[in-house]
Amino acid sequence: MTRFGLRTILTIFLSLHCMQANANEYLHAALLTESVDGDLAGAIETFEALAGRLSASSETGPILAEALFQLGYAYVQRGDTARARTKLRECLRVSGSERCRHLLSKIALDENAISSLPRRWEFSDNEHGFVLIPGTGTVRVSGSSDGNWLKWSLPDGPNPDVLSFSIRPEALPAKRARFVAYLQRGERYLFPVVEDKYGVRFTLNRGPLALGITPQEFELNFRDFVGLDNPDLILDTNDFYRLELHERDLPNTQSKESSTLVIDWFEVL
Repeated sequence: MTRFGLRTILTIFLSLHCMQANANEYLHAALLTESVDGDLAGAIETFEALAGRLSASSETGPILAEALFQLGYAYVQRGDTARARTKLRECLRVSGSERCRHLLSKIALDENAISSLPRRWEFSDNEHGFVLIPGTGTVRVSGSSDGNWLKWSLPDGPNPDVLSFSIRPEALPAKRARFVAYLQRGERYLFPVVEDKYGVRFTLNRGPLALGITPQEFELNFRDFVGLDNPDLILDTNDFYRLELHERDLPNTQSKESSTLVIDWFEVL
């Protein structure tokens, strides 16, 4: 279908007050414009028009959320991350969409990616490259006269977030990471996971890290990461994209109280 044809359909569609069936058809047509015709500008134009006329009502709300997500994704493809964030935050406001939250985190992850190695954070200047995915909790730098720390707030129930950073290709290969960390209360496991540029995921072959209230120094050698689905697969450090830190409670834990993961310093070599 041509771009002109889509605009004509839009005019008719809007005159019908955006009934749900027509909105779904128009959304599908806009997706085809981008994926089949390769017309990113045309897709953005039609998604903008669609989002501008829909409401967050129960009838058209899901279609509005989809249009806003597709707008955010299209603006990312164009390289306009400022507009992408605006649309994705609007998507969160009207729907709480996890896809929009994940894409916002992905934008932040790429914008804060490490551009040269070695890199060390002591958090004295409030700078760090860590991002929460999908970002339902909080990560922040906190300090006092005794020093500065990165603090990741951990809920008392299931935690959907992972703490993550990424490395730009020009900074690779990465060899290892070292850090000092502890919990403000309780005990938990920390599972390091690496994702490479092809989307293949790797985990530390010796298992998770045990965290308690006593500060400990940990070292992660990226050559010790093996495929999650194929333990015979070894991570190629030239393909490193991001490191994720997943926290979980210890086996047989009856209850998990809220806590905070504190990182004194973190370096990537």
